[in-house]
Amino acid sequence: MKKTLLLLSLLVAFTACVTNDDKPPFNEPDPPNYEYTQEEKDAEILRIEEYIKQF
Repeated sequence: MKKTLLLLSLLVAFTACVTNDDKPPFNEPDPPNYEYTQEEKDAEILRIEEYIKQF
């Protein structure tokens, strides 16, 4: 009886650790897009310069 219980517990322990490698572990988000147009850069520079003048 003890051998059967030991064998059953080992079987459960080893089969519980098996993973399914067909699908990824999680969905990775797309990397953020940090590319700006020249117009966006110019507008940001103007905004910063105006803030500096005010304060």
